[in-house]
Amino acid sequence: FFKDKTGSISVNRDERDIKIRSGDLVDIEGITDPGLFAPTIVAKHINVIGSASLPYAPLVTFSRLQGGSEDSQWVAVRGTVRSVDIVKMWEHTVASLLVDTGNGQVRGLVLEYSEDPHSLLDAVIEMRGACGTAFNDRRQFVSVSLFVPSLDSIRVTVPGNPDPFRSPLRPLDSLLNFAIDNIPRRIKVRGTVTYQSPGQDLYLQDKEQRGLLVYTASKIVLPLGSLVEAAGFAANGAYSP
Repeated sequence: FFKDKTGSISVNRDERDIKIRSGDLVDIEGITDPGLFAPTIVAKHINVIGSASLPYAPLVTFSRLQGGSEDSQWVAVRGTVRSVDIVKMWEHTVASLLVDTGNGQVRGLVLEYSEDPHSLLDAVIEMRGACGTAFNDRRQFVSVSLFVPSLDSIRVTVPGNPDPFRSPLRPLDSLLNFAIDNIPRRIKVRGTVTYQSPGQDLYLQDKEQRGLLVYTASKIVLPLGSLVEAAGFAANGAYSP
């Protein structure tokens, strides 16, 4: 992604042997292309001429990202890290962060990380990156990701809870209730196991006969009737949280 004083655009490179890093000041020679969603540049030659400070990244809401109007722009988003995975993408191993902004989720793809990114789980962060749009074969907006150069482009505003089982217990009927701050955090619930598909999900029921579906990849077999605690993020189900 390339930015000058007038805006930002995605650049496809023919030359892959030139090492380019975030913050490099470059000259690009190429041709314009309509792209598969938004206009792009097909670069024939790229010359690194120096370095520059990364520009200011305005903090944007999820609704502003909807539709793809911020495609290729250098922006910042704020939210809670719901999951951290290490994935292979375009011959790079990147840290994939699922960030819940409170009214939508954004995928942050971190290229360089010298520290364990899993420490960001449950933290409220502000991350800066280039906005990339996922689209279908009809050039229609599907979802958005943020391409983040490194962990240096992430600022933790509220640290995550390293031991969620020390969190206060939440009654099952209090999930997704009104809150002044709609930034979601990881919570703890307790109930009796009434059904389980190991590696997929289980059902819990509390003393007030309220039930909850819990999605979990854990393959530990829990005998029916076991009293257990589960820590995770509340989400909308088809009929209930």
